[in-house]
Amino acid sequence: MQHVIPVMLVIVVSAMLALQMVSRFPRREQRHLMQTWALQVFMTFANLFVIMVVYRGVADPQTFMRNGRGLADAFWVAPIDIGVEMVKLTLQMPYELPVQMSGGKGSTFTMFGLAGFGAIVLGPGLYGVHFAYSMISWFGKVGLYVLFREQVHPSQRWAAMLATCAVPSVVFWSAGIIKESIVISGLGMTAWGAAMLLKRNPNGLFPLLFGLYAISLIKPFILLAIAAGVAAQVYWSRAVARGRIDVRPISLATSAVLGLVGIVAVGYVFPKFSIANLGEEFAAAHAVGARDYGGSNYTVISAGTTSLTGQLFYAPLGLFTGWFRPTLLDVRNPQMLVNAIETTAFLYLFFDAGRRWAWNGFVARLVAHPMLAFALTFATVFGTGAGLASGNLGTLSRYRMPLVPFLAFAAIFLWLPLIAPKHAQQRQAKGRKKVRRVVRRVVRPSPRGEGIEA
Repeated sequence: MQHVIPVMLVIVVSAMLALQMVSRFPRREQRHLMQTWALQVFMTFANLFVIMVVYRGVADPQTFMRNGRGLADAFWVAPIDIGVEMVKLTLQMPYELPVQMSGGKGSTFTMFGLAGFGAIVLGPGLYGVHFAYSMISWFGKVGLYVLFREQVHPSQRWAAMLATCAVPSVVFWSAGIIKESIVISGLGMTAWGAAMLLKRNPNGLFPLLFGLYAISLIKPFILLAIAAGVAAQVYWSRAVARGRIDVRPISLATSAVLGLVGIVAVGYVFPKFSIANLGEEFAAAHAVGARDYGGSNYTVISAGTTSLTGQLFYAPLGLFTGWFRPTLLDVRNPQMLVNAIETTAFLYLFFDAGRRWAWNGFVARLVAHPMLAFALTFATVFGTGAGLASGNLGTLSRYRMPLVPFLAFAAIFLWLPLIAPKHAQQRQAKGRKKVRRVVRRVVRPSPRGEGIEA
């Protein structure tokens, strides 16, 4: 009963909140969103099975909960004083606690604090807290969907939902008290805030900043990818709005400065992710991963290469690794087989899209869906970093999880027949002849049916 009651409580409460949230969507989307909620519940059980049976109870969630239980016990002795110190611990500020934290620092301390608050509410058992953070991550995925759905035609919103809420690796690696659960929740808050701001609702600033802060506590490197993605999105959106797909010096310079300021700001706040230190961080992380045994090690960076400029030589291989490995040839166990099927599907979608639509079709989709500029840039920067930094295919599947919704969105919408949303058609109507020629198939069906309005 120590586990059953908290788990049932979390499932019931999350179901009620989920039904309340999805009630704002059209009826058809409500049904599909609740199906993704059920998938999240199933994957949480699967995640617990892997932890307790496959890993034999030796995994990060146990470390988080072991320290979290100690915090919860101390909390009940002096709730106010300990509660304040737990908040400081969670936010990675100097703290004073009668409990010795063991097993990590920095972002791991944040997870200790979150586990402690979960244990205070749901008791000391792992299962209830695991389910609670899994359900929180589902709401984060819905936040991503809120942003993505506005960028596509209503008849293709199912694909946006698939990319954000139903990719197996994303659901599995966010199904519990895991760092990636907090990251995907932060990305969802950021996306939700961005969607509100795009509708000129200033209230979106709070969830956007809150989401970015949550990401910074766990994986600050992701902020570099976000900065690069925003710069690409700003430039591309301005180019499309003006009706020209060419190099505009002022817009390009503005976007470059915006991206550079974001990258420098991340390096200033988090020195180890500054441009000067980033190469050493990648090399050190890659060396640690390569020491893990089990038949899934790989090497991208040559030994002794610690400079960022030296590692740029390996960037294409790092990107391919971050996006498309493990391949079916890399499979060593059932978990890797599942991941390999997923990465092979992405590889097929990109390859088949290039074969079917060629360059003009690629550009037409970027014009119709400017969000693709952000998704591709974010996935490229993050995927290259993940491929270079990891040295083990097992850990790579978890580390790269936050980029997968964006990679899936790009792969699916570059592959699907082109159906432009109404706001894209309005941009095209105002655009110059160059854009109208490139995106002619959006409003005039091709012989193969591409571009037919639903």
